Amino acid sequence: MYVLWFQKPYDIQYPILVRTDEFPEALAFIVASSRWVGYSGFKSTRQKTWPDRLRIDGAQDKDPKFYWFKGSDDPTVNLSGSTVSSDADLKIQDYRYRVQRSFPGKIRGKENTGFDYFPIADIATCLSLSSWQALSSGLGPSTEQLCRISLSTKDILRLNLAGRFISNLITFLDQKDDLSPMATFADPRDKANCTQRLKFPVSRPFGPGTFRPFGESLIRPRSENTIAIGDSLDQMSLRAVLAHWLAVFLIPSAYGGMHLAARHSIFPSYVESTLWAASCYILLGVGVVLTLLLSWPFLAVLSELCIPPRVWDAFVLILASGALLIVVPLYVSARVFLVVESFVSLRHVPSEVYQTPERSITNYIPHL
Repeated sequence: MYVLWFQKPYDIQYPILVRTDEFPEALAFIVASSRWVGYSGFKSTRQKTWPDRLRIDGAQDKDPKFYWFKGSDDPTVNLSGSTVSSDADLKIQDYRYRVQRSFPGKIRGKENTGFDYFPIADIATCLSLSSWQALSSGLGPSTEQLCRISLSTKDILRLNLAGRFISNLITFLDQKDDLSPMATFADPRDKANCTQRLKFPVSRPFGPGTFRPFGESLIRPRSENTIAIGDSLDQMSLRAVLAHWLAVFLIPSAYGGMHLAARHSIFPSYVESTLWAASCYILLGVGVVLTLLLSWPFLAVLSELCIPPRVWDAFVLILASGALLIVVPLYVSARVFLVVESFVSLRHVPSEVYQTPERSITNYIPHL
């Protein structure tokens, strides 16, 4: 019974209303929003070189991320016909190449394509998009990692329709000066439930909170109850994600800070008092260490000016692995010690504990 529960699909709680004037563009966007967040049936080959093989953002159970590049001021040039298998498949003018920034060839060259995504059902593909390339509709692979994505004719049609829907929605909202919805699954064009202004252009159209209800992963054929932490965060709103990480940082620090207040209490021995204080300081430092580890993508942007990305990634992987090997055992030991010491220290208490204060209500209730 529990095995079946783990694999059962989610219950449908919110209906999806698609207006007739935006069908099939809206339907294509809804399907794409679920297809490109881990449930599209793509496989990926891992990178061959170190430290890329250690990266988890291109894991086998993850699908390629797509970004929205429309409206960018970056220069664009047309792709050559070599990327299309035949002239009958698709017209070359339907694609464009996005030049974001220049890197040395050994880092961003053709010999290092990163993860290679392809359909698992042996579906015929007619086009391969690499990093910094995009369709004319404005959708292309994420620039967070090097990758090459093989797309079928249906994939391209879906992305083109989804891109058209995004463009039309952005144009509509810009003209109407609309506000973003307050409800999670509200229509972004409903002014009655709007509290904040939308910010465009949008870089992650399929991410949570970008367009509601269209930005959510609405179609999940078999979403399991037990999902990875990354997938669970993708389904959260921006406020929920921030609250989640805030709790991750603050709970260990708050736990250590509260117990640090008992540092000057009476302990059975000096060693136990020292270990108590050390455990509290360890818990206080865990939040700082986690903040530094999770902020490395932002520091990487600054480091690209003087450090090659692959060198920076290798440095971060080594530093993070070493930190986790040290921090995790220390954190577990500190938490266990605080719990155990709270009870063990009761073996030795000052004699005043057994003296009843005069004219106290404790004279009438059982107490130590």
